[in-house]
Amino acid sequence: MELNKTYFGDSIELIKTVPDNYLNLVVTSPPYADVKNYGKNVSCFSPRNYNNWFLPLAKEIGRSLKEDGSFILNINDKVIGGFRDLYVYELVIRICEETDLKLYERYIWWKKNALPSSGNRLNDWMEYIFHFTKSPKIKTRVDNIREPYADSTIKRYKSPVAFNEKVDENGLTTTGDGKMVTENPLGKKPSTVFRFNNAGVLKGETAGKHPAPFHPDLPEFFIKFLTDPGDIVLDPFMGSGTVAEVCKKYDRNWIGFELNESYGELIDIRVKKSVKDEEFVKAELIRLSTPPTPKIPKVKNVEIETDETDDEDDSVLNEMNGSNVPDIPLKDHTIDEIKEEYKEQYLKEVQIDPSKVIIKEPVMIKESKSEPVVDPDWFDKL
Repeated sequence: MELNKTYFGDSIELIKTVPDNYLNLVVTSPPYADVKNYGKNVSCFSPRNYNNWFLPLAKEIGRSLKEDGSFILNINDKVIGGFRDLYVYELVIRICEETDLKLYERYIWWKKNALPSSGNRLNDWMEYIFHFTKSPKIKTRVDNIREPYADSTIKRYKSPVAFNEKVDENGLTTTGDGKMVTENPLGKKPSTVFRFNNAGVLKGETAGKHPAPFHPDLPEFFIKFLTDPGDIVLDPFMGSGTVAEVCKKYDRNWIGFELNESYGELIDIRVKKSVKDEEFVKAELIRLSTPPTPKIPKVKNVEIETDETDDEDDSVLNEMNGSNVPDIPLKDHTIDEIKEEYKEQYLKEVQIDPSKVIIKEPVMIKESKSEPVVDPDWFDKL
């Protein structure tokens, strides 16, 4: 099967062409039950027949997934007749009972930019993410997704941290001696509650063209967490191409299945955009890894004394006021060398021996609206 390509057709049929134990990761968000319209060629199933439609695909995912691979399913339920329908929970149970997959973990996506709910119900700002695997021993790359510690955690770790040791016969816990906890230099492990953006905040050429697109935050997290560069990622409901875009960005191979050929142009645009983003990131890394050249301020009203010139020559030099002084890099220069460079620039036009010149009491000019600050010891403080 050719990699880094979208195949148009029914994903349940297309996945049968994927070899056994071939995929490192499947990450997808299928059409939700009776929620969205994806075009006349795409059928939306009701909660009553949704699971029977999805189970054949789940079986094929289990067959084609590597032993240490993962299947990430983002899905949501709905309210029917005033009550939450249980079809999502039934789907999870049937996947575990009728395929080679088991439920490794469940996550909550707490959406950052969700719309408020109507009626008396609380705002429904979450969705489910289920993590299925064939084995408990899976590929994970936790260091790729670590997060900064909270300031309160860093402060707490400066002292011994006490943990509950045991519960006595009266049901009361006893606390053991405090232990020092060492921070991981890469950050803390994330929790199972995620704060991803939703696609409503996306901008650009493809924004708003698909009725229910992924925001890149979601697949990006799991692609970084569960795969290595060169691994193979499948999205059996490719939609507008978010997974392809992220895979391209992080040097993963991808395969996409999509029933609606109208999305082909959107996918192409996003993959090409990812190439541009990649080039931009490389350029930024080069730029950021090149240390900026420090510059010292120019000086004004430099008083110069020599033993080879008369007072008239000295006044000529003093009137130059630093106008011809270059910006001299501080890096790889001693203070004495910088001083000598200044001397040479001041004396170049009058051809005076720099070794005979003494610079006294330079004035540092600040690039601000405030008055210049006079600092007679400016050179010595560099």
